[in-house]
Amino acid sequence: MRVVILHDDLAADGRGRPDEQDTLAQAKYIGELLRSLGHDVSSLPFSLDLQSAAESLQRLAPDAVFNLVEAVGGQGRLIHLAPALLEALRIPFTGAGSEAMFLSTSKTLSKRCFEQAGLDTPRAYTRADLEALVNHTSADTFVPADYIIKSVWEHASLGLNS
Repeated sequence: MRVVILHDDLAADGRGRPDEQDTLAQAKYIGELLRSLGHDVSSLPFSLDLQSAAESLQRLAPDAVFNLVEAVGGQGRLIHLAPALLEALRIPFTGAGSEAMFLSTSKTLSKRCFEQAGLDTPRAYTRADLEALVNHTSADTFVPADYIIKSVWEHASLGLNS
């Protein structure tokens, strides 16, 4: 079986954030494992150049793609582009489809989906919400004492500092 391992495209110097380096380590490990099972494996960086990615995938003609893309052009909010391209090319791949990836990557959209499904989820505050609460606090207004500020689009704890 021909398998392409699709992963983030790092800077020309090959260095990146620890999470990007981790993805490359995963790609290497998965490639070694698949080769040991007798599969023909190629690795392909995925960037904002979707035309080039499509042409490379068509040239490689994989039976399946192992999708490890976590950011496109350094932006987590574009992660859905990899499965969208694979869907358009009708190439089977691992992981969530483009719609699920888009909805689950945005914390705001995910929270809205949870609420619409009747699932409890902690209250989210935007910067504007917090500024309004701080500037117009009354005795009956709850202002959270502790909170974590996270990017709407980034995954895990990327960008969190103590």
